[in-house]
Amino acid sequence: MAALPVHVSANVWVGIRDDGVVEPYSMAISRKGRHEVEWFCTNQNQTATVTFIDTPFQDKEFHVPAGGSACSGPVLDTGQLKPEYTYKIRLGSSTSPQSQPQPDAGIIIIRP
Repeated sequence: MAALPVHVSANVWVGIRDDGVVEPYSMAISRKGRHEVEWFCTNQNQTATVTFIDTPFQDKEFHVPAGGSACSGPVLDTGQLKPEYTYKIRLGSSTSPQSQPQPDAGIIIIRP
């Protein structure tokens, strides 16, 4: 019986602070390594939305629940990728509308 292919991925964790700043600001991820970015809110009462103009992932927007996390999925296998992508963070909560997005909240650098 033939073995099934195994798809292993590695998550790169990015914390979203109360002021919308992300740590780390810049990170390198690998397409071949099937890396994924996982954003998490450190505040139990604050949500965040991660938005890309151009994205290396399936989706352009990721909703991070208060005190929780959201994962990007792996870098797309198809098409030509740019060397880096920027994204913005918009903060919110269950009782208030989301804030203005933080300019250039973070940078993702794509490696082969």
